[in-house]
Amino acid sequence: MTTYYGVSAPLGSGKTTAANGFAAYGAQAGEKIVIAQPSIRLIDQSIQQFRESRPNLAVHSIHGESCHNVAREITGHTTSASGGEVLFITHTALMQCPHWDRRKEWHLIIDEAPQVFWHTEYALPANYGVLLPALNIEPYNIRYSKLVPGDMVLLEQIAENRGHDQVYKLFQELARKLASYKWDMFVLNEQWERFQTGLVTDGRLLVFRLADPLIFNGFSDVTMMSANLERTVAYQHFVQHGHPITPHKNITNKLRFTKHDNGDLLTIHYAIEDANWSKRKQNGKVDLGDEIWTVNDLIVMGTLDLFDNDEFVWLAN
Repeated sequence: MTTYYGVSAPLGSGKTTAANGFAAYGAQAGEKIVIAQPSIRLIDQSIQQFRESRPNLAVHSIHGESCHNVAREITGHTTSASGGEVLFITHTALMQCPHWDRRKEWHLIIDEAPQVFWHTEYALPANYGVLLPALNIEPYNIRYSKLVPGDMVLLEQIAENRGHDQVYKLFQELARKLASYKWDMFVLNEQWERFQTGLVTDGRLLVFRLADPLIFNGFSDVTMMSANLERTVAYQHFVQHGHPITPHKNITNKLRFTKHDNGDLLTIHYAIEDANWSKRKQNGKVDLGDEIWTVNDLIVMGTLDLFDNDEFVWLAN
């Protein structure tokens, strides 16, 4: 059974640097380590650090800017790999690559908790027939059906999209996930019936995806790193499905810190108590005497009143 480790530490504690150092030490000892990072930019930064500090170490990266078919490149690389090395890939590649040769020889480090839940909606009142043959369903419960591959040849054509077809591109992520068999995907029964018969007015299909809890099984071990790791959906998903996650002591011991010691110096003021924030609520109207204000106006005025003449920084999302 694959062993799961965790590194939970605040932003700026040096998780990525510590993990890269741990991976370098392992590669020098002949181990194979794959590090999944959330962006190509972060991968490029990590590769540059390795080349500057460890120029003789075998370090590789595979992502969408380095090749056309990432899954095929990963399969080919892992088939021919020999000796110690560090391989960088994106989260997307990790979650979609259907085959990883000699998986048990690789140690997996996931920099930032992976996304284990996803959903999307398609509106295809005229072109539902393009996607429909690639899909099929299996009964799940009274409300949902499990989405499974239909025409596998068509599904793989959409997933690979070698001709860069713009219509296929709309469905490419769905096709990749469905073809990888790494996701449990669901549709609403009533919506599917309308969609697949063509008797629709809006052509909408809502698809939900949940990562298979066995998605990382077979790796020598798996390490997930994140701030507040225990509160992430990924952590809860894997623990609830029987994968206990224990602290990775070697990486944790190399961190700058594991908690903020000055937290008692911070005071947090909440502008609203309702957690369901939205643009609609932000622009909602409030009557105050003879004047009408938006919720956002009131937040700005409340902030100015709170800080009075003190200088402050306004960070808007």
